[in-house]
Amino acid sequence: MKTISDLTGKEYYQHEAVFYRNPVQSAFMWKNGARLIDLLVDGGDKFVYVWSRKDHERILPLWIEKGKNYKKEYNTDESK
Repeated sequence: MKTISDLTGKEYYQHEAVFYRNPVQSAFMWKNGARLIDLLVDGGDKFVYVWSRKDHERILPLWIEKGKNYKKEYNTDESK
């Protein structure tokens, strides 16, 4: 389904997008070069950040690595 962003005015296909509710992860996406496609508000009055699937696939490994490093630094990995 094609959607037109109220924020940017750009058209995008929902199947080519990913939808994040985590503002920290969204900030990480932005910091790593992704640009927001759209910003929505869900039924619970929370922001939903819309990113391209291509940016998501490129940046997700960095996010996962960041999580691993956080666990090492703060010793939060309960499997040890």
